[in-house]
Amino acid sequence: MQRYRTASNGVGLGVLKLDQQPILIQAIFSGEVESVRSVLETKVDVNCKDMEMRTPLHAASFKGNPEIADLLIRNGARVNCKDFWFNTPLHQACCGGGGSSQVVSLLIDHQVNAFAKNRHLQTPLHLAVASNALDCVAVLLHQAPSVDDVNAVDKFGRTALHNAAENGNNAIVQLLISKGCVVNACDKRDTRPLHFAAHMGHVDTIQLLLSAGADINVKDRGQYSPLHLAAAAGVPAACHLLIDEGAHVDAQNSNGDTPLHMACLNGHLNVCELLISYGANIEATNYRGQTPLHIAAASTQGVDCLNYLVEKEVNINRQSLDGRTPLHMTAIHGRFTRSKTLIDKGAIVDCVDKNGCTSLHIAAQYGHDLLANTLLSFGADPLRKGYEGRTPLHISCLSGYIECCRKLLQVPGVDINVTDDSGKTALHCAAYEGSVECMDLLVSNGADYSIFDKVGRLPLHYAAVQGHYQCVFTLVGLGSSVNSTDIEGCTALHLAAAYDLGGECVNYLLKHKANPKLQNLKGFTPIHYAVAGNNLTSLKSLLDAVGHNFIMHGPHVPLTTPLHIAAHKGNQDILQLLLPYFHDVNITTEEGLTPLLLAARWGHTDCVQMLLRYGARVALCDNIHNMSPIHYSAQKRHLHSLALLLDNAEDKNVVDLPDRLQRTALMLAVSHGNNVCAKTLLKCNADPNIVDADKHSSLFRAVNAIGMWSLNVNIILGWQLKK
Repeated sequence: MQRYRTASNGVGLGVLKLDQQPILIQAIFSGEVESVRSVLETKVDVNCKDMEMRTPLHAASFKGNPEIADLLIRNGARVNCKDFWFNTPLHQACCGGGGSSQVVSLLIDHQVNAFAKNRHLQTPLHLAVASNALDCVAVLLHQAPSVDDVNAVDKFGRTALHNAAENGNNAIVQLLISKGCVVNACDKRDTRPLHFAAHMGHVDTIQLLLSAGADINVKDRGQYSPLHLAAAAGVPAACHLLIDEGAHVDAQNSNGDTPLHMACLNGHLNVCELLISYGANIEATNYRGQTPLHIAAASTQGVDCLNYLVEKEVNINRQSLDGRTPLHMTAIHGRFTRSKTLIDKGAIVDCVDKNGCTSLHIAAQYGHDLLANTLLSFGADPLRKGYEGRTPLHISCLSGYIECCRKLLQVPGVDINVTDDSGKTALHCAAYEGSVECMDLLVSNGADYSIFDKVGRLPLHYAAVQGHYQCVFTLVGLGSSVNSTDIEGCTALHLAAAYDLGGECVNYLLKHKANPKLQNLKGFTPIHYAVAGNNLTSLKSLLDAVGHNFIMHGPHVPLTTPLHIAAHKGNQDILQLLLPYFHDVNITTEEGLTPLLLAARWGHTDCVQMLLRYGARVALCDNIHNMSPIHYSAQKRHLHSLALLLDNAEDKNVVDLPDRLQRTALMLAVSHGNNVCAKTLLKCNADPNIVDADKHSSLFRAVNAIGMWSLNVNIILGWQLKK
């Protein structure tokens, strides 16, 4: 079944089934003039459009058939009709089948706009050049009314000369330049035609552009010179020509990379050799302090360049700004054969970067076990402490790479229980990462699961805080104490209650005699932590474990209850679960804060409503500011909470209750520009004439409030007039 297609930019005819198109389109694609003539005699619409707004003349122009195009025009086809992409028939004529100069000439003779732009701001000249349609280009340039048309730019800022240079079509390049095309024109990325020619390796085009005055050392927005691009593309002939014509061999881009860096990055040995033969600085550093050897050590294709560079007089142990040598770079990217080459040429195996890490640390971090094995075979120290005092064993466990861990444990004399600066062993790291495989390997090799770090935590604490059930299962099974506390008095259950949202760790710890009533040094239990972590699943398990007696009293019990925390967090489901356990919902903290005060302060309307249903009192004030829930809602613009509180207040006079500074809720509302809250309070008979400790009324505050004063004044004055 015959189809016709469109390019991604909308130029050309789209992927459509030809037999489903109008009979005129089918006749045009048959290429038979008489068939088209016969269809036209049936009085069909010569300007009919398909789903992409293309006319039969678009199709004829794309096919490059001047006889059919002429027949359509003589029958009324519009030459400047645009499709969905704003392409005219002339655009199609310039790109279809390499372009048809006869159709182009025909359309121009019928007054087509020769330099109309499509949605991508491309003129027919752009498309003719991109299609290497020299004859079309010649016809269009003959019609160009001004140099500006020749230098028209598309949406990327590219002229036709950019396209010609990229294609390496020297005839078109020469023709464009002769018609006034700017040889150093830059696109939106400041890329010149010479950049395109250099990147594509069009040596003759480069020579042609240079002869026309192209700036050989011009840079684009990334500060890449044409030589950078030729080196990156691996075109020795282009590099040779550019350098001979005066290109700076050590020019730097915005990252400080020279053309030699680019050649090494892309693994172009022949370019690397050429640049060095022209005097390129083999020790040149980019803005990260990396030499070409660093780049060759890291890049995927850089092995040949590295082998070549190490034979030169190059500093094998040159450190970048972060202190990393080329050997570190091989460790990052797992280039173990290159690491061996560097070591054979004198690379220091245990050289450290600015974090104190050796190449072995880096290999362990990224899980490159083959490279780690190479480093160890050359004497790398597996006990060397790096960042925060961690050994490679710590790093491999923290990253969860079992094979690296295995390699390190096979080294004779390795201390499996060595601690870092915070007192953590490798087992702590494996538990935190959740790597059961590393944990099993460590324990089977004698790792001690009962070692506390400097904050008093066991590996079990870290497995629990991360919610790693399998690790918790393993450690508890080994005999780790489930009720051991850290320096803050927290057990593994405290931490799991806050962070194990799935609840598996909490359930397992409870089944293995973890104490759900155990308090930390501040008196908080795992239930407090579950509420603070919005962990409904774990909270249900904890409440089932303690029953209705979890509310404790005593000198060491904090007055901040789980109910206060739930109200503060605004978790309606948790609040609903807790409320039946509390006989008094008006319980206060040390600051006199009730759950209702906290919910109102933070605007948790659903929680406010629920607490009111359970008998929370609106008139209770805190001990700090003597502010009620109504004060806080008015001050914080929580309109819905304010309305609920006013409707459910046990005493209607609470609306004028003063705080410690004798301010009413109305005063706070107008002071903060809360005109809607002020209206709500006035409707509930708030008195605008009450004065505070400074003898200022609500009206005075409205006048002095910034931004909303006029509206608040009108509200209060209007209310006073009504009364």
